[in-house]
Amino acid sequence: MAKAARPKRASRKPRRAPRGQSWKKRGRRIRSRVAEESGEEMVQEDGPHVKEEPILFEHLTAEQQDAARRALRGENLFLTGAAGTGKSFLLRYLIQELEQRFPEQVAVTASTGVAASHLAGQTLHSFAGIGIGCSTLRMALKKVRQTSGAEARWTQTRVLVVDEISMVDAKLLDLLEGLACNLRGNRQAFGGMQVLLCGDFLQLPPVQERGGGARSFCFTANAWQKANLQQGTVLLREPVRQQSDSDFAEVLNDMRLGIVSEKAKAMLESCHVDLKPLPSDDILPTKLYCSSADIHDRFVLA
Repeated sequence: MAKAARPKRASRKPRRAPRGQSWKKRGRRIRSRVAEESGEEMVQEDGPHVKEEPILFEHLTAEQQDAARRALRGENLFLTGAAGTGKSFLLRYLIQELEQRFPEQVAVTASTGVAASHLAGQTLHSFAGIGIGCSTLRMALKKVRQTSGAEARWTQTRVLVVDEISMVDAKLLDLLEGLACNLRGNRQAFGGMQVLLCGDFLQLPPVQERGGGARSFCFTANAWQKANLQQGTVLLREPVRQQSDSDFAEVLNDMRLGIVSEKAKAMLESCHVDLKPLPSDDILPTKLYCSSADIHDRFVLA
């Protein structure tokens, strides 16, 4: 009696995400559906369209409203101020309004990946398509033309937003301005693009060169003067984050300028808690640091 033939087992092939959809997006869609069915609120992790409550013009302070009017008129601006004065809040409002006016023509960038993720944007180097090692305009132009989509980003962008601009050095800003002029065929500042820069030069300086040499702040760049950013500087002064604690806001502003008053010392000492007593043998524990840069910050900048 002949044996029945066994059905062939289908070979296991790795499943593919639906066309035009990455596994990350598919997973996010599934989590969203599960959250919806369970009645939970889902916070979207990333992506260019993070759903948030719209910011209304009335939500801005008077000085933020003045800055918003200037930005929406098309002026190049540098938004700065102490921590807690609402720089990021104002920047999110401007991005929201500009993206409504100019869909797909607003490039939201930042000098670091972490800062870019807070705005659902991309790093400045990624937008520019130049990578890290381009030191001359000629090299940068070649790199852009070899990078898929990079030249189109330059030519189609109407407004360039850069957060944490203090970490961008003068040489890089001049390089980007030269790229914009060349790729857009326009000799105006940044090839005619509007630029909105945000940051605080008293918080994060430009990254040091590999050899340890200091880099120049971007406000010393020719591009800064060409874009008239000296006149476009908006200094936010009104505390928003510490509205209910004027003493703490005053201490923060003093320390931002390198001033540690007796009032600040007393306030900080009142917050200090000794978790462990000092060793009886007076041998202090060894402190471990992740990088040489951390050691430099601890012992040179402290």
